[in-house]
Amino acid sequence: MSISSAFSSLFGIAMLVGCFWFIATLQQKRWRWFSDRFGKANLPAAIATRPVGPVVFSSAAHRELMATDYTTYRAMTLGVHREGLSIEWRGPNLYRNPPFLIPYDRISAAPSRWPDLLFDTVAVSHERLPGCYLIMAKSDIEWAIQQGAPMKIGKYV
Repeated sequence: MSISSAFSSLFGIAMLVGCFWFIATLQQKRWRWFSDRFGKANLPAAIATRPVGPVVFSSAAHRELMATDYTTYRAMTLGVHREGLSIEWRGPNLYRNPPFLIPYDRISAAPSRWPDLLFDTVAVSHERLPGCYLIMAKSDIEWAIQQGAPMKIGKYV
């Protein structure tokens, strides 16, 4: 093998690794909206936890026809704590995303229209992150309220 073919192979492998890293970074952009502000290395003791279905991280409370600024994360766990609601990965956390805890003070939840999901949805947001929404099943938020989360589902945003 000549030096030029070895260099070409290494350059190709480096470009492939760079593309994978770039795609993984873009996939986690919306998770970092919340984890950069509310991320925790270790969550406090939970009052209750529940596995939840898909959770959409979006810049809008409602799904518009051609909207692309959202990411759907599957296999999440919702936790109710004294301090707030937590979201963390239930399955293998391949991206090593830290769980986050959204404090109850200044949290809001309102019905949302998200036709991609086949259940009634609620948009959860926090005043410290304007324009960032967690779109979740209404039944999951109602469960959190039953477990003692001091919040309520308001009117459409």
